[in-house]
Amino acid sequence: MNQKEFTRKPHTPTSEAAQAAEAYMSDQEFTARLAKLIPSPSEAVNSRLLDFANSLWFGLKEDLFHTFLFISHHFTPEVLQSVYPCLWLHDHRAGDSCRL
Repeated sequence: MNQKEFTRKPHTPTSEAAQAAEAYMSDQEFTARLAKLIPSPSEAVNSRLLDFANSLWFGLKEDLFHTFLFISHHFTPEVLQSVYPCLWLHDHRAGDSCRL
């Protein structure tokens, strides 16, 4: 057996916050990715989506972005634009403004 197979890198302890910062999408990265994907992005909607994502767990920004990415690949830009302001309304109070 090759001894290199069993060699491990030494563990360097890092804070939980530092690990989370490395592993998860930043607010700026989320906003930049949405700006490239959404036909007409809105600063207000981005802010509400970020508040929603940050209030739950670190990985929600990735989940939201992948949701938009899926929609962009399988539906028209009009559908994507229509869904964009509605996803932050997680309590289902979107009303008539978010019907497709």
